[in-house]
Amino acid sequence: RLAETLGEHDRALALWQQRIDSDPGDLGALDAVIALLESVQRWPALIAALELRAGKAASPAQQRADLTRVAVVCKDHLHDGARAIAAWQRVSAAFGDDAETVGALAELLTAAGSWKELAELLERTSGKDVDRTTARLNRLGDALAQHLREPERALRAFRAALAIEPTNAAARAGLEALLDEPGQRRAAADA
Repeated sequence: RLAETLGEHDRALALWQQRIDSDPGDLGALDAVIALLESVQRWPALIAALELRAGKAASPAQQRADLTRVAVVCKDHLHDGARAIAAWQRVSAAFGDDAETVGALAELLTAAGSWKELAELLERTSGKDVDRTTARLNRLGDALAQHLREPERALRAFRAALAIEPTNAAARAGLEALLDEPGQRRAAADA
């Protein structure tokens, strides 16, 4: 750490590397190398170190964070869209298609003019978004109707779920329950 403090980055990196060479499982040394490489903006070496740590990561969260950081460095610092796409695809393959991954891939595929891959990505993931959104709206409707006694707002939530997915059973069940609310009976029946 003294070499780092003195600004002798190459020497510090060499010393950390010696420590890693003597103990490949020394994640503390690898963490220090990653922090140092990032601070001195040595992007290709940083990517290699992040990928190494991702392969050794004790937790899936750390592995995902490292692979995501690789993708961001490829895009933002190396301006290498193809490598960034490949990195995000690794994140997707390992951890699924969350909003961050899909958004980043969609942006990169659009910039690259990779229309077929973009269409495949959006087709594959749009159903998941529909399911997530309708589930949230139904949960909102249930909370409003059953626990907060706000049937008007619950009605809006269930209607929104049905607007997205007209055959949504949970939204229909929520509306049926609102038929028992005298002030909402007609609106619930109309929905």
